Amino acid sequence: MAASPSRGRLPVLTSGLLGRTTVRAFQILVIFGALWALSVVAAQLSIVVIPLAVAMLLAALLAPLAGWLCRHGWPRAPAVLVALLAGLVVVGGLVTFITVSVVSDWPELGSRLTQGIDQTRGWLVHGPLRLDDRELTQVFDQLRSWVDSHRDVVASTALNTMTAVAEVGAGILLALFMLIVFLYDGERVWRHVVALWPERTAGRMDRAGRAAFEALVRFVRTTGLVALIDAIAIGIGLALLHVPLVVPLAALVFLGAFVPYVGAFASGTAAVVMGLLAGGPVTALLVLAVVVGVQQLEGNVLHPLLTGNFVRLHPLVVVVVVAIGGAEAGIVGALLAVPVTACVHAGLTAVRSPASTPETEPE
Repeated sequence: MAASPSRGRLPVLTSGLLGRTTVRAFQILVIFGALWALSVVAAQLSIVVIPLAVAMLLAALLAPLAGWLCRHGWPRAPAVLVALLAGLVVVGGLVTFITVSVVSDWPELGSRLTQGIDQTRGWLVHGPLRLDDRELTQVFDQLRSWVDSHRDVVASTALNTMTAVAEVGAGILLALFMLIVFLYDGERVWRHVVALWPERTAGRMDRAGRAAFEALVRFVRTTGLVALIDAIAIGIGLALLHVPLVVPLAALVFLGAFVPYVGAFASGTAAVVMGLLAGGPVTALLVLAVVVGVQQLEGNVLHPLLTGNFVRLHPLVVVVVVAIGGAEAGIVGALLAVPVTACVHAGLTAVRSPASTPETEPE
């Protein structure tokens, strides 16, 4: 005869569908609470977290070059120095080229924009839309006045930029120091990090970390190559259409590629608007055709060809994490959202792989 349950004893919380749902909900709340606490700590320590993230991205970009030099007989220190100089030359040259292009094209930009505004107004009035000329005249007069009054905005913006650069100088130096450490002594640093974990989980953590860094290297390499091809193709199209500020717009396309979907839309919109203001509706439509064509080539040909079997995140996941990163940390959060998610995904996949089971754990 089965024993009757003792009186006064409450039912076990984990029993039944409601109990299991409660436990899962509590676990989800704990995870979200931990993520929220981590975001708060990261925000408070942004002076360290942002340089660390930048150093990791640059290390993922330059580590293959340093490793290739070491495998071909170079000592570690000269290989790291060459990789650093190559990165500084590329980044510094790009920034200098963009700055010189903006300064040289700015005096002509005001008159080009005024002409483009007049052409756009004429198309809206005399074209197929047949809009009211008086209302459009008021709108375009205000827009022309705004353009004329903001021709010298670059000078004041440059002064504000110099102040901002001075404020983040410590972060740049810290990121450079971390980058040198990662390139020269990253393996030993990682071994010290793995040694902090218990012996039975150290192997898993080692595999997860290496898989995450490999995912970061692939992300930076693939995205950088695709971004470069996009920027060159769209830049050539803008130059053929005589759109001003071709180099800054191409650089914006290059940077926008590191924020999937959102960055491509923002940089493409900027190029179309510049074409509209500088050349009128026909030029804007041609710029739109160039941007859409290049992006279709990227999505259907370049990415599948370059990534191969590399796991790509679902577009919904990408959009969500970019939105969350942008809401929490602005532009920096949007830039780092996808690589961080890719690293976490690769690390978790490595931990859950058959090689990570206790029976196959290396001693």
